[in-house]
Amino acid sequence: MFTIGSFQTSHKIRTYTPTVSNTTGVDASTPGTVNFIKIGDYIHLWGSIDLDLTANSAFNLDISLPVSVTSNFTNATDAWGILYFAGNLPAASAGIIANTTTDKLQIVGRGSSNSNLTYYFTAGYKIQ
Repeated sequence: MFTIGSFQTSHKIRTYTPTVSNTTGVDASTPGTVNFIKIGDYIHLWGSIDLDLTANSAFNLDISLPVSVTSNFTNATDAWGILYFAGNLPAASAGIIANTTTDKLQIVGRGSSNSNLTYYFTAGYKIQ
């Protein structure tokens, strides 16, 4: 619990291990444990994923949600986020959007390394 002025709230950080669906340009993926917090109707999550990408190729993959949306995503902008590599190699960075077909988070980017590397991400979405 924390207090800011007269505002007082209690939010618990939880964890889950997402299911990942490799769609295009991903040879292998292994998700790490992901943290998330629910504040009102919003979910914020952050974590890591090991990706073996096809070099110099566009890629996308879906990640399951820790808390399901109550109605379907209707726009790609219903979710937001970024995936990044925190190393010295030119690897990949990508955007995270809502997949309106699967109601999952979709990571969309372009890989420049075909090594199995650990990437980090942060994302959010509103429970519809």
